[in-house]
Amino acid sequence: MVVTIPIYLSEGPVDTKVEIQIRTVAMDFWASLEHKIYYKFEGNAPDFLEKELKACADMVDLLDAKMFSLNEAIMKISAEQRTERGRGVQALQRDSGMIIKTEKKNMKIVLQRVTQASVTVDGQVIGKIGQGFLVLLGVCDTDTEAIADKMVDKLCKLRIFQDDQGKTNLSLADVGGELLVVSQFTLYADCRKGNRPSFVKAGAPGMANRLYEYVVEKCKGYVNRVEHGEFGADMKVELLNDGPFTLVLDSEEICR
Repeated sequence: MVVTIPIYLSEGPVDTKVEIQIRTVAMDFWASLEHKIYYKFEGNAPDFLEKELKACADMVDLLDAKMFSLNEAIMKISAEQRTERGRGVQALQRDSGMIIKTEKKNMKIVLQRVTQASVTVDGQVIGKIGQGFLVLLGVCDTDTEAIADKMVDKLCKLRIFQDDQGKTNLSLADVGGELLVVSQFTLYADCRKGNRPSFVKAGAPGMANRLYEYVVEKCKGYVNRVEHGEFGADMKVELLNDGPFTLVLDSEEICR
């Protein structure tokens, strides 16, 4: 593959074509040897060296093909073994009535009823609300738009504002409330081992950001004003919790 890159000289940048080669280890060893031979003899290498070099090229090609075939066979066997193990577990569960618990990962929301809240990035306020909800949203790899739909519907319809009798009986829409949604991968902190939390249960950044933005847009169908933070940024969140009143929503419970 040939690409053009700028080379910066004292007179200014000069666009220069360069070649990018993608090689296996065997190919790289052969190419290094071939380079050495042709530059050593300035293009006039003895015939026997050229013949030997050609023979080596054939062997390298055969070796690469063989290694590729072996790798394919290994991957196929590994997949078959995983399938067989899965069938064995299912058979054991079916025959013995045993229930094997698997660790579930769910969408998580920490919701705080606030009189005001804001989020700041690099000293600049990028989201600010008055009365409403501050929503800290955690997304994992198994979450979907269908799950997000149910979670948004639940949080936007929660009746946790006080009515004239002092009872928590009014929703966001009833009080003209606002939403501030902030991404929060630390909701998936695993603190079981050691003193440094692990966050491997959190969703991959690309997928999590896409679903985070989906949630923000979905909330706009319920609430007139929806503010949000910046995914992946170092954010400073300020709030005045009204109550205090804090709820934790888990998709395993909400989406049954």
